[in-house]
Amino acid sequence: MSEHTLEPWFYTGSDIWNLVPDNNGEATQDLIANASENDARRIVACVNACAGIETETIESVDSEKINSLIEDRDLWRLRYERRV
Repeated sequence: MSEHTLEPWFYTGSDIWNLVPDNNGEATQDLIANASENDARRIVACVNACAGIETETIESVDSEKINSLIEDRDLWRLRYERRV
């Protein structure tokens, strides 16, 4: 399993960051990267959506499989909403 910065990630403007404890146990911001605001938003959304999934697993899934999973999720969501 590859090492990476733990989630959740956040963005403000073009800065991408997360919270880490300082020496006193207080939360402090840790700047991860800087990108355009649109890219920062997309990067953060993707990273947080993939939390808990190994990088190798993400890399092995092709876009058609991801689209299929999203369609399945949406169908189940519609079925559930119709029952409620």
